[in-house]
Amino acid sequence: MSSPDKKRLENVFTRATKTYEKEALVQQASAQSLVQKLIEFESHFDVAIEIGCGTGVLTRELLRHTQIESLHLNDISSEMVHSAISSLPDTLPITPWVADAETLALPTSSLIISNAAIQWFSAPLQFLTHAAAALKEEGWLALSTFSPGNLHEIQTLTGIGLNYLSLDELLRALEKDFHIRFAEQSKTELLFDNPRAVLHHLKRSGVNAVSPQSKPWNRQKLFSFEKSYWASFKKEKQVTLTYRPIVIIAQKR
Repeated sequence: MSSPDKKRLENVFTRATKTYEKEALVQQASAQSLVQKLIEFESHFDVAIEIGCGTGVLTRELLRHTQIESLHLNDISSEMVHSAISSLPDTLPITPWVADAETLALPTSSLIISNAAIQWFSAPLQFLTHAAAALKEEGWLALSTFSPGNLHEIQTLTGIGLNYLSLDELLRALEKDFHIRFAEQSKTELLFDNPRAVLHHLKRSGVNAVSPQSKPWNRQKLFSFEKSYWASFKKEKQVTLTYRPIVIIAQKR
């Protein structure tokens, strides 16, 4: 279990810009759930900040269902930020931030929202405190991330994985600054025709940034991985890859 190298994270997601939306099905579902739950409580925000905007999957969903006067878009990859902005209406004031979100000085805002991003942070709980300080009184924090056991097939076979926080850990950290309005964790099992298709999926969605920089696998190592994957995670004539998303809506006290 490890924290990702931020430069590698930037490079991997930049390379995945053109393929991300086709592959990131779980992240798209989380974005939809995040917005649908948020608008049950509030749908108008003067200043909104999106952390880890990627190609704009969450951004577009958010703008379809809410009124936002000013939007700040952050991502560690400049190519992803530009991709997101190019898909948005040019009538909305947008401030792009290409930076590691953990280093940002966040402006005062009424909404901070993030989809499938904080699991990449070195100190996610510290970021939540930082976000609370930036929010106005009764402002909103909407976030999705992943819980322990996410991509457990990969971790089991390679020993590689992120230090995911549990839902309970996140809620305990939030409760001193926020009222928890909604919290849910779920399980999504994707099916692939073979283990190599799993690897392609991870690469095209940027999730392979979880792996430390290393030499490419040789044929023998790849064969061994595929054999073990079939033996451990076969489901009928396919193999599984498991995501464990979390969605939280919280309001500042």
